[in-house]
Amino acid sequence: MYDELVKRLREKAGALEYQGWVETAIDYEQAADVIEELSKRIDLAVELYNRGIVKSAMYEALVGIAPEPPKEET
Repeated sequence: MYDELVKRLREKAGALEYQGWVETAIDYEQAADVIEELSKRIDLAVELYNRGIVKSAMYEALVGIAPEPPKEET
């Protein structure tokens, strides 16, 4: 969902680190990490919702304590 923003933040972090702004680069990397993690949680919650999984499982996915969803039977 936010792949382009994460990519730009990581590129900016690399440029800042190259210029000697290591602490600021770390801030950009941490921001990218947080956005990436939250995006994964949202994607998991949407997947659970679309599969009809109970609302508590969606909440757990958003707060980061949900296990991986069960595999669909084929």
